[in-house]
Amino acid sequence: MATVFPLLAALALVAHESERVDFQRDVQPLLSDRCFACHGPDAARRKADLRLDLEESARDVLDGGERSELAQRILSDDTRHVMPPPSVKRPLEPHERAKLLAWLEQGAPYAPHWAFVAPQRAAPPKVRDTSWPRDELDHHVLARLESLGLAPSPPASPQRLVRRLALVLTGLPPTPEEADAFEADPSEANYVQLVERLLASERAAEHAASVWLDLARYADTWGYQSDGDRAVWPWRDWLLRALADNLSYDDFATRLIAGDLLENATVEDQVATAFQRLHRMTEEGGSTPEEFRQEGIADRVGTFGTTFLGLTLDCARCHDHKFDPIPQRDFFALGAMFGALDENGLKPYSLGNTPPAPYVRLVPPQERARERALEKAVKSAEIALADAVGNARERAPTVELPESALAVPPPLAHYSFEALDNGRFANSIDADKPANTDRRRPEQLGVVTVGPGRVGNAAYFDGDGGLGLEGFVSGSRFDEQGFSLWLRPTERNARAAVVQMAGFYTQDADATGLELEIVDGHLRWSAIHLWPGSAASVRTSEALELGRWTHVVASWDGSSRAAGLRLWLDGAPAKLELVRDDLDGPFATRSIEIGSRSRGNGFRGGAIDELRLWNVALSDLQARRIALADGVTPRAESAELALDHYVERL
Repeated sequence: MATVFPLLAALALVAHESERVDFQRDVQPLLSDRCFACHGPDAARRKADLRLDLEESARDVLDGGERSELAQRILSDDTRHVMPPPSVKRPLEPHERAKLLAWLEQGAPYAPHWAFVAPQRAAPPKVRDTSWPRDELDHHVLARLESLGLAPSPPASPQRLVRRLALVLTGLPPTPEEADAFEADPSEANYVQLVERLLASERAAEHAASVWLDLARYADTWGYQSDGDRAVWPWRDWLLRALADNLSYDDFATRLIAGDLLENATVEDQVATAFQRLHRMTEEGGSTPEEFRQEGIADRVGTFGTTFLGLTLDCARCHDHKFDPIPQRDFFALGAMFGALDENGLKPYSLGNTPPAPYVRLVPPQERARERALEKAVKSAEIALADAVGNARERAPTVELPESALAVPPPLAHYSFEALDNGRFANSIDADKPANTDRRRPEQLGVVTVGPGRVGNAAYFDGDGGLGLEGFVSGSRFDEQGFSLWLRPTERNARAAVVQMAGFYTQDADATGLELEIVDGHLRWSAIHLWPGSAASVRTSEALELGRWTHVVASWDGSSRAAGLRLWLDGAPAKLELVRDDLDGPFATRSIEIGSRSRGNGFRGGAIDELRLWNVALSDLQARRIALADGVTPRAESAELALDHYVERL
């Protein structure tokens, strides 16, 4: 080690003659690049139980200045002791050693990254040429130039200055008229006016928006699979307006992050928050919704960090951040906040380029007056309907109701599931509309079998195979529907399709139509435009009894409201809980599936018997009579039941 100290003294002299070493600027990059791999946050790779990224861990090897352990190691010519070791093939350069030695001589102070330190106004440094600076910033620029032995560039010509100004503020060169006007009058007053005109131009807003469009991952396509078009340009237009109007950064950031949560949030505020959901989305069949929902949440967290913190948060998705003060717990805490959306992880294929729910419905300005008039008309109609119902109840006791007015209408179809004939169950009302097991490609088929039923035989399902009902006319959101069946579950299914009157694929993202499912053992009856953002849904309060035949009647009145979804169990109204009531879009029931879901879970271990279909909403009285006809002994009929039926149906 005898040869080390002359070199140490020389290097220390170089370091002492230089400016004071800044930890974040001069030292941290060296430690990160040469030392942290073996002496950093990664416990699996750490050697000598030494962490140079933490001051309290490193202090023992730093104290002592040029006689410290770190100084001895970086100056050693012994390949067994020198750091970094020769094996990493990244030796320190002489000027890098000088920086480290100067830092050690100054006490080896650590400092947090400047981004985590509150900014403070620095006093303008002294300069030799006091005539050049025009403001405080110029003092800092000139002081640095003078320390390097450099002089400022001469003032730019008017032609060059106007070009620089236009390129910086608008991203485009000046127009010939702007260039000529400024060249003719390059005065300070005209310069200020030119700046104001450029900042007020659409070009300036578009130029400033380009950075925000990148941060927001704005694109005209969805980014996955076929990469189809998407229509999210209203957010881009909001961004341009916000920048053109010089919206304060505080208000700007608030609306991007949580504009929809503002008190009395406007449509514009809600559009602004689309910033959170401009990430990629997939519509590929077979994709797992929750997997891609989590990908979207992680994207929002990462985008938030990059945009508003200037930090990369993505590392903390898998582990505590190696260098920045971001534990994994914080990543997922942010994820919980940005994931608190009523959304599906997949983009509905049926929507084309339209963004999925949750969304805000935008009405063209010329249509807003008409929309308000329609809303007023709906409210008036609701009041008139309530009055009519009240009047009907008053008249009912004096009205003679013939039995024909109380009778259950003939069903459209009746499937007893007594026997399979060439993969089909017969429809006793219309032989041309059987229940078909062979509705999909053979490799997709599960098994539907025949077994003991509530009445004769029944159809048994394995969770994959199901039945398709052929020949039924497509229905809409406003068309009444009803059906009855016997149901026997043997498993407390987390999710099982019983009846699907679907308009598109029956994966959740495209589950348009009517569907009766078992969810965690409870029946759920839903009318869906898109799940979860636009649907009406109810579920039974009590779970179904396993291994027991339960008689079910379901009815939809076409009202677009959850109150129009009704269920009866064993002839009695089921006690229902509201799941959601925000159906605001259309649907069509183009196909009917029984016991299966083409891209979901079927009725595994379950059986269905005596299925009947109606194209009317069913009343409480009719549900009781259907149950009675199917062998249930329900409660006795009453005048109240007849009165309710009269009000509902007549």
